[in-house]
Amino acid sequence: MREGQPTGSPVPRWLRFVLASDRAGSAWYIGTGFFFAPILALVSPWPAVTAVLWAVIERWVQEYLEATTRLDELNAAASV
Repeated sequence: MREGQPTGSPVPRWLRFVLASDRAGSAWYIGTGFFFAPILALVSPWPAVTAVLWAVIERWVQEYLEATTRLDELNAAASV
């Protein structure tokens, strides 16, 4: 057994995956909010600009999620 690790039962793989996903998802969500909230607050007096900005943000988020999904697939293929 390695030193520095607890001697209790190991964490199941599914739970490790859930915890890692939650941590990554929470960090992503909070980071996105901190980045876009000031911009949206500045343009809120103009509904048309706000709507366009929301469309741009939605597209960026979709591209990010597609890229991370693809990266996960590549990492999984490389680890086999």
